[in-house]
Amino acid sequence: MEFEVKFKSVAWKWIVNVFLVMFMVILVLEIVFCVLIRSYYLNKTQSLAEEYGQAFITPLANCPSSEYLSTARRYCEEFEHKDKLEVQILDNSGNILFSTTGFTVSGNSMPDYQAAVTDGDEAFWI
Repeated sequence: MEFEVKFKSVAWKWIVNVFLVMFMVILVLEIVFCVLIRSYYLNKTQSLAEEYGQAFITPLANCPSSEYLSTARRYCEEFEHKDKLEVQILDNSGNILFSTTGFTVSGNSMPDYQAAVTDGDEAFWI
């Protein structure tokens, strides 16, 4: 009768019991950290975009319809955050009248605009 005894090495046990567990914990923490940082920056960017957009909404909502186009053009030209954000002035049918970048793009799909029209409120597209 022969006994065959198989011992796993101490190094293998150390890798499985310590290193692998530590690796998984660090990986989970890193993923959670990345998700939190991404969420923070997206929320901060969204709130800044809303704040910058309010600079357009209030004056344009209060101006007479005869001065709407000139007021919109003036606000687009004087927008001080052109390097950070693009604001587009749209007409009732969703066509771009003015943009803070100075370029008008036609034919592009605007998922945020479609979502805002569908929901009847505001929408954001990332």
